[in-house]
Amino acid sequence: PQTNLFLQGRNHQTAIPRGLTAIRTLQEAGVLVAAGADNVQDPFNPVGRSDPLETAALMVMAGHQLPDIAYEMVSNDARECIGLLRVDVAVGAPADLLVIDATSIRHAMADAPLSRRVYHNGLLVASANQQTVVHRTE
Repeated sequence: PQTNLFLQGRNHQTAIPRGLTAIRTLQEAGVLVAAGADNVQDPFNPVGRSDPLETAALMVMAGHQLPDIAYEMVSNDARECIGLLRVDVAVGAPADLLVIDATSIRHAMADAPLSRRVYHNGLLVASANQQTVVHRTE
């Protein structure tokens, strides 16, 4: 949604179009709707981070989705759209996980913590750590 929100409606003075399709109408019709990002820091989207949490947050704000549904759109729904199995934390499920330092999906979208662990087939394949330091001035 990020690139379309940036590009569409730029020259409209009133009734600016949103740059998104009719997401809820498609969902209610049974269409699987996923969300993703492209055009990362290029002329079409100068601020994109290619972060699924950012895309999910945009789906909440611009697409009027609830946080849990928006997260499904960038995770399991996106996996299904490209032919991958949906995942869950359950016995027998693919061990493809994103571990985020957050208390809820909403919190993860709101704070977009940088500390993350990515597991594929049960193996840690990527990690990032965020450190916050408060320095006293006295």
